[in-house]
Amino acid sequence: MHQLLLGVEAWMATAQRVNFPFDAALPAAQALWALAQKVREGEPVRQAAGRSALTEFKGAYADRFRQMLQVSATSAGATAQDLEQAAYDIAKAWADAQHQQQIYLYFAMVKEKRDNRSILQDATDWLTGDHTNYGSQPGPPEVPSPPGFAPTYVPPAEVPGQAPVPIG
Repeated sequence: MHQLLLGVEAWMATAQRVNFPFDAALPAAQALWALAQKVREGEPVRQAAGRSALTEFKGAYADRFRQMLQVSATSAGATAQDLEQAAYDIAKAWADAQHQQQIYLYFAMVKEKRDNRSILQDATDWLTGDHTNYGSQPGPPEVPSPPGFAPTYVPPAEVPGQAPVPIG
């Protein structure tokens, strides 16, 4: 067991790290989504106040105010939609970075397993080919969904004979 743990530490140390703010990404996505909802909820209030003002507001400035009220409704919807898209894009980037990190860990484990082979195994593989079961690459995690953007299960890198270590 001690030997196995030393192997796990070795491949963790050799695995490349994805430079991504894992801890900050999903809270940022959640905050953007919440902001988009506030923009959506606030627009009907602004529109009602604008229509109320137009009952007493007359003249050229009233026409300009009416146009700006229409622009505000259109802009608020587009802004909310853009904020929601940005939140989803951050969550997608989180899932992609998690997947990439697991791929790095997988290949580090495979490399560690290959590096620890004996000369006899290498000679046999040279003659007959490498028939070692290295497992398979981890699959991508699901993209966290709104409104909570909770972390989803990240399939760990697995190689037969090695203990998988998920990242945080």
